[in-house]
Amino acid sequence: MRTFIDELENETHNRWRGYTEFISVRRPYRRRGLARALISESLRVLKARGMTESALTVDTESLTGATRIYEDCGFTVESRSTSYHKPLE
Repeated sequence: MRTFIDELENETHNRWRGYTEFISVRRPYRRRGLARALISESLRVLKARGMTESALTVDTESLTGATRIYEDCGFTVESRSTSYHKPLE
């Protein structure tokens, strides 16, 4: 888990946003509430540091159910994007 605050971004956009990123639980330990606990701890830390919101990015095609967990924790979709790649031979 990586919880961080981008002070310059907040100053530029006049907001109090922190980030909850890289939530991951190894396969043998999934379905035990660990991801929710990590998210809750990240949100607690951000709130204690004065933040009024948290943001994150997620792979919406992930098979792990990450989007459901984030939505269950109160996150809402702000925007969607598409990434392209091309193998170079």
